[in-house]
Amino acid sequence: MRMISSQLKALININLLFINPQVTDRARKKGKQGKKLTKYILFQYLMSMIIFLAIYGFSMVTIDFSKNTGYFTFYMGLFSVLALSQGISTVYNVFFESQDLAGYLPLPFRQREIFMAKMFVVALSIIPFVLPLFLMYCLTGWRSGVNSVVVLVFSLVLFVLFLIFSFELCSFIVFGLTKTALFKKHKKVMTSLLLILSTVIAVAGIFFMSYQSSSTSFEAQADRPAIALFMPFYWMMHAPFQLNGLLSWAGFITLNLLGLWLIKRTILPKLYEQLLDASPNISHEKRKRKVNQSYNQMLINYNFQLIKDPNLLMQVVTNSLLMPLIFIISFGISGGVSAASLDNTFAIVFLIIGMFLAYLITTPASFIAMIISLDKANFQYIHALPINQKSYLKVKFWLGFSIQLLMFLIASLVATFLFHIPMLLIMSMLVGGVVASYIFSEYYFWRDFRLMDLSWTNVNQLVTRGLGNTGIILKMFGGLIVGGLLIGVTIFGVLVVSALWTSIGMGIVIIGLVIATYVFYRQRYWEIVE
Repeated sequence: MRMISSQLKALININLLFINPQVTDRARKKGKQGKKLTKYILFQYLMSMIIFLAIYGFSMVTIDFSKNTGYFTFYMGLFSVLALSQGISTVYNVFFESQDLAGYLPLPFRQREIFMAKMFVVALSIIPFVLPLFLMYCLTGWRSGVNSVVVLVFSLVLFVLFLIFSFELCSFIVFGLTKTALFKKHKKVMTSLLLILSTVIAVAGIFFMSYQSSSTSFEAQADRPAIALFMPFYWMMHAPFQLNGLLSWAGFITLNLLGLWLIKRTILPKLYEQLLDASPNISHEKRKRKVNQSYNQMLINYNFQLIKDPNLLMQVVTNSLLMPLIFIISFGISGGVSAASLDNTFAIVFLIIGMFLAYLITTPASFIAMIISLDKANFQYIHALPINQKSYLKVKFWLGFSIQLLMFLIASLVATFLFHIPMLLIMSMLVGGVVASYIFSEYYFWRDFRLMDLSWTNVNQLVTRGLGNTGIILKMFGGLIVGGLLIGVTIFGVLVVSALWTSIGMGIVIIGLVIATYVFYRQRYWEIVE
């Protein structure tokens, strides 16, 4: 048993080192090795969890979940669909896209140990997104009058059981799909379906829950309609020693044990064979050769082949487009907000809103933020050819910029439909989105050039370059604060000061930003690139 536990610990430490190579490299440069290095990496994830918990914690502490079962089940549903959506993509990424199985084959590791070590890495990636549930469990127990020690222990146990059950569902979906003959024959298509499935689960789940409660008034913190599926979780914390609570605990524990037994019987025995059989490097598809293409057409087609990778699509859509859509849909349906009565004086406000929406969509996980590094070794090969590097990079930039605009348009159309935005305000929002997409695209494109990584094995390595997960969360949180303040100041200026002078002032600032961005990146990068 001591040997098994030491082997499992070694596997977990190895996977921790490779989950974010940039953080690992920075720690090594600081002289951290061995246990100190592992503790440093774990500390980074701990900070991410604390920050994410603080963001949701402020809104949760104001709700009495012991009396508002609707809000309890709503948050359960919200974080359940997030866990399932993130879990599906992460399980597939860690098991089938990591390409590290060959390194384990000659070593004396059991399939069970490899599975558990990888699941630990999956858990570490997902826990920050669902940690607010732990706080909600604690608040529910305390407000229900349950002993504090019992609340803490039961909350921790329930949170762990929730994570395990989420991983079991995600594992059954991913491993079940990869076993099918259809997946083996059409791997890229079926992997793309995983992307669609995980996105649809999150968006449709939140859409349904928001629509279900859209008729409920928010006055006096009115409760939402309870979702029956998640009521057992409420009874487990509200009345853990009463009949409803005891039956709920027994049922959920039984479900978890059944899931673990099924994993042991169906997944673990042939884990090696399935991972090798479903390897993304093995493909039976024949690429059609296109003839009579111009130079630019060939470059565009080549870059489209790079971004068609299913795992990349999964990461980009989940991290860039999914969260803004969730926010827009849930707020649009349940918030009761309509812009139909606003006049043209609010055009500058919607221009700022368009810029803010473009900021939320253009992130380190966007195509534009990694489109150069996607070349891998091909970048050096192309650089050695008699191809003008500036023209090559321009094709990449405008392709990435166009994709950002497309994603912004999708989010804008959803917002327009839900908030009933008038035509002139729609046009103003679109102008703001185009302007901000250009500014942020220039920034992230040349950031990718500065932090270029041509030896990456996991897309997450490109996403977390330079910042790490904690830095990304802090940057997102800071952007939300700055964006909210800008929108608030603009609304104040329009309503209180002067709509005309506010529009003129903000317009001058925005035009100045565009000119400064163009001049800076042209002189600093475009003119010096060979």
